[in-house]
Amino acid sequence: MADRIPAPPAAAEDAPPSPLVEEREPLITEHVATMLQDRWHAFRRKSAVRRGLMPTVMSFTGYGTTGWIRVLSRVVMAPDEAFENGRRLAKMVEDGMRGWHNFTSPPVPYALVQITAGGQSFTVRADRGGLVDAVVEIQLEPGWQTVTLQSNGSEPATSDVYIVDDHVVTGVVSDVDDTVVVTYLPRPFLAAWNSFVLDEHARTPTPGMAVMLHRLLEAQPASPVIYLSTGAWNVAQTLSRFLSRNLYPFGPLLLTSWGPTEDRWFRSGMEHKVSQLDRLARDYPGVRWLLIGDDGQHDPEIYADFARRHPDKVRAIVIRQLTPSQAVLAGGRANDPRDTTPGVPWCYGPDGATLSRQLEALGILDAARPEAQPQTWPMTAQLSVVAPEAGHGR
Repeated sequence: MADRIPAPPAAAEDAPPSPLVEEREPLITEHVATMLQDRWHAFRRKSAVRRGLMPTVMSFTGYGTTGWIRVLSRVVMAPDEAFENGRRLAKMVEDGMRGWHNFTSPPVPYALVQITAGGQSFTVRADRGGLVDAVVEIQLEPGWQTVTLQSNGSEPATSDVYIVDDHVVTGVVSDVDDTVVVTYLPRPFLAAWNSFVLDEHARTPTPGMAVMLHRLLEAQPASPVIYLSTGAWNVAQTLSRFLSRNLYPFGPLLLTSWGPTEDRWFRSGMEHKVSQLDRLARDYPGVRWLLIGDDGQHDPEIYADFARRHPDKVRAIVIRQLTPSQAVLAGGRANDPRDTTPGVPWCYGPDGATLSRQLEALGILDAARPEAQPQTWPMTAQLSVVAPEAGHGR
C-alpha cells in the first residue's frame, strides 16, 4: 500500500499568471474564521459519534489519463441508512430533499482514505473539510473505470473515473448556473438558495443545452465533459442527479469547498475557475477546449483570459445569453471581450439550438445530424438516480 500519491503531471508549458487571480497576504482575522469553523465541525462530529453515526465516503466522479487518475470524494459522518455506495439513497430524493440536507453531515477532517484501482491500493488524506482531491499514478484503459474508496471502517464506495484516451484532442468545459440550469434569482442570493433551499427537482434545464452537448460528443467521440462551477462540494450529488435526470452528458464536477480559507473569509469563485482551467491545460497538454458559459457572471472574462494565456488550448468559446430579466437578476451582462482574443471563435446565443447553429457554421458540429443519441451512464452513477429516464447520458 502506498503512503501517498506522486505529484500531478508537470505543466507542458509555462503560461503567464492570470491577472484575475489576486495575490493576498494571510490575515490573522481570517485564521480566526477557520479556527472557529474547525471547532464547530469538531463539536458536530462529537455529537454525531454519540448518536452512532459512522464515517461515510461520498463518491464523486473523477477523471484521468492512461497514466494517472484524479480521485474526488468527501468523508462525512452519517447514518448507515442515509447512504448506499457513497450516495444518498433514492428514497430521500423522492421525498423531496432540499439543499440544506447536504450540509447537515459533519465532515471528517484529514481522514485517511484507501483508494483501490486496477488491483492496486493507495492511501491518501482528506483536507480539513473532509475533501479528497488526489492524483494517483496508475495504468488504466481509456473509457469509464471504477475505483473503490474506503475510510476508517466505512462501507466501500465506488467512484466513476473517466480515462481520456491519449489521442483525444478536444474537450468540453461547461459552467452550471445559468448555463445548463436556468435560475431566476438575484446573483447575490443564488448560491445560498441553490445550496440550502431549493428542492433539487425544482431546478430547470436550459433549453437545448443537453442536446448541444451530446452533439459535441458525437462529433468528437471520447472527449471529456467537465462541469466547472463555483458551487460547494456539498451539493455535488444533487447536481449529478439533476444532470442525469435532464439527460446531460455524464462528467466530473469541479466544485469548491464551503466556508473560509486560510487567507480569506470567503472563497473566490473567479479564482477557483481560473485555477481549475489552468490545471486542465496542464493535465491535458494536447487537448483544445470548448469553453461554455453565460454572460451574466464572469465567464466571458475568465474564458478570454484563459484564451490569451493559452491560445493553443481553446477551440471555441460558447456563451449563453441571458434573457433581459435574467440579466437584471444577475446584476447585468458581462463585458464582451471577443476582440481581445484574435483567432478564437466565439458563439453567442440564448439557447442550445441557436448556439448549435453557430457551431455548425464553424464546422464543429455536423449540420446533417441535428439530433443526438444520449449515451449510457456508468452503472454506478445510475444507482443515485431516481427518475426512470435518468439512465441516459454520457
